Amino acid sequence: MIQVVERQNLWILSWDIQIMKDWYLLMENDNGKIGYVSQEIHLFDASVEDNITIFKKMDKDKYDEVCYIANIDDATMHDSSNIGINGKELSEGQRQRVAIARALYNNNGIVILDDAFAYLDKDNRKSIINKMSQCKNILVIFVTGDTITK
Repeated sequence: MIQVVERQNLWILSWDIQIMKDWYLLMENDNGKIGYVSQEIHLFDASVEDNITIFKKMDKDKYDEVCYIANIDDATMHDSSNIGINGKELSEGQRQRVAIARALYNNNGIVILDDAFAYLDKDNRKSIINKMSQCKNILVIFVTGDTITK
């Protein structure tokens, strides 16, 4: 069972003991990688795909899954066009969604979202949180001054 725990400005998704043991085994097998997304996003002067995969060979199924979770569903963000230096061709909300997808794509057992929803509208926030809460084998930590609800 997943629970959302709030402590001041820190939200943590936590699991029961068996799931925590399974998660610990995942972390041992995955070298304990941690993804971090802050309010200040840094993107490459490349396509959305390259920014998410960090220029690695793309796993199409995984790419589609993280794009779904991060609400990257419009055609302008899925094409191979260059998004400009630090993503200047994208809105702030689009840039944050690309960074969230990148953190999820790169096999991080823990993802820390440090005010990563600052430029997202309420509907995108709720949608992404609901989708992330259903992810298996990942611990998501939300650090925010906003109230996050499922």
